[in-house]
Amino acid sequence: MKYLVICIIFFSNVVFASTERGVIERILVKTTNPTLAYIQISGDSAGKPGCATDVWEYVVDISSDTGKALYSLALSSHMAKKPPVSG
Repeated sequence: MKYLVICIIFFSNVVFASTERGVIERILVKTTNPTLAYIQISGDSAGKPGCATDVWEYVVDISSDTGKALYSLALSSHMAKKPPVSG
């Protein structure tokens, strides 16, 4: 029983969810890792964990089809200077 509890604690992950409202301020794709897009949003955020202190709210893997769709949404939202809407 003791080992079961240790395994549950060791292998369980804590997931934090937050909500963002605002305009996309910056998008960065580094030349050292061109498969990741970093996105910064200005505005209100709720439920953000205390350890999230970096200015980049999201990191999107743009090597997958889903990542490319999110990157496209972020780029078009940034160019229109409007908050992104997905649904």
